[in-house]
Parts: sequence; C-alpha cells; structure tokens
Amino acid sequence: MARKRHDGRLQSAAVITRQFFRCGEAASSSGSAVYRRDGQGAIARSVSGAALVVNFWATWCGPCIKEMPALDALAKKVEKRGIVVLALSSDREGAPVVRQYFDKNGLTGLPVSIDALSKVARTLDIVGLPTTVFFDAQGRQVGRVVGAAEWDAPATIEFLTACLAPAA
Repeated sequence: MARKRHDGRLQSAAVITRQFFRCGEAASSSGSAVYRRDGQGAIARSVSGAALVVNFWATWCGPCIKEMPALDALAKKVEKRGIVVLALSSDREGAPVVRQYFDKNGLTGLPVSIDALSKVARTLDIVGLPTTVFFDAQGRQVGRVVGAAEWDAPATIEFLTACLAPAA
C-alpha cells in the first residue's frame, strides 16, 4: 500500500513504480461509478477503450495543489498515447470553483471533473487526498498512488505509458 507523504514533498517516479501493481495483475473494478465532468453529467464509459489516470483532489488540499501542474503536464504528454488523465475534484462548490482554479493557474490539459457527492471516491475506497487510481484500457484497476507525485517526470511518464497505453 502506498504511504502518504506528510512533509509536503512530491513522490518520485521510483516511489510511483513501487506503488503500482505489476502490469497484467489488474484488480477488477466495479465500473459502475458516475462522475460529473465540466459541471454536466458524463460517465467514465465516454472514454471507453482508453486507459485512465484518475486523480482525486480538491482546491483546498495543499498537496493536491502542489501536484496539479505536473498532472496537467502529464495529461498533455500522454493524450496521444491512449491515456486519459482526469482530475476528479471533491469540491462541494462544484465546477465553478474548479474552473476558476484551472483558469487562474493556466491548467489547460485537464477537463473540469467533479465528484461532488464523493460517489466515485467511496466506490474506489479513497480515504485521503490526493489519491490517483490507474485503470487499463479494459477498465481494470492496475494501481494507485496515495499522496502527491511527480507526474511529469520522464521516468513516471515512461512507466505509465508502458503499463497503461493500449497495444499498438
């Protein structure tokens, strides 16, 4: 199980790889959870066939804020590799506060996605923020990282691509 960082530092790519299940040993996921995207209704099945990196965060969470630029960069770098990155906010104020935060900080690679009632977080047993869960293209959970991480580090991107990108 991943360990939370309490010192505010981001976890390195080496830590991420240790917190990941081995590729091919995926855990089954319920797949029934619904999330809200851009303040409107949308379901994870809309990205069917793509691998998912789902980050649970909030605008009031210090470690979440610290890793958000790296997560935004990751989204831009893996988009063409068949990997979709979602930053699923638990902010009770909904999409407007997240959209304002994204605009203020120049985050353009992530869609505004909301889990206002924490349905997805409860379904996936998320117990703290930030937590990032990885799903392969078949919708199977293949790992998670608890705590902030260096999402845009070359070693992290290479590792995630090797484990999540659909076969060519």
